[in-house]
Amino acid sequence: MENRFSYSDFENDLDSGKKKIIQSLRENGYAIIENFLSEERTIAMKEELTTLTNRLPIGRNDFEGYKTKRIYALFAKTRSFDDLAIHPLLLEVIEEILGMHQVLLSSPVGIEVGPGEVEQLAHRDDGKYPIPEPHQEVIMNSMWAFDDFTDSNGSTVIYPVLLLSLRLSQIESKRTGEVDSKNK
Repeated sequence: MENRFSYSDFENDLDSGKKKIIQSLRENGYAIIENFLSEERTIAMKEELTTLTNRLPIGRNDFEGYKTKRIYALFAKTRSFDDLAIHPLLLEVIEEILGMHQVLLSSPVGIEVGPGEVEQLAHRDDGKYPIPEPHQEVIMNSMWAFDDFTDSNGSTVIYPVLLLSLRLSQIESKRTGEVDSKNK
């Protein structure tokens, strides 16, 4: 199943694009949409984010990183992202995956990973909720990259559904006291 798409392939047919993205999310656990923003807009937004991050201290703990800057409450500091947060394609995909038509848009954060930052521990953002696993999806993230993801700039690691399934089987084994030697 394809998990990487160019926005130009379906920007005039969002329904077709939505179906492909939803299928990728269900089968792979992620979808990458390239060229969603024009080069000019990407440059302008990156410049605005740089202006904001230049005023910030670096991270304060192991999870955030000590060489990373985070712009919390991003929507309170810039209006540049408003239309992205409520883009029809994004909202329709979120509603379909979460199975609800009212969602809370929260945690808008701009992140600039500094050179030499230590890799963040693998985690799921729903881990902060005391919900027994497995459970339906309760969180869906969108990420808007303004630079290519590389090892030198703190690339984000995407864990496909296969690894998620492995993680869930490990959790289930711990609950029942069973140990699967393949999952050690």
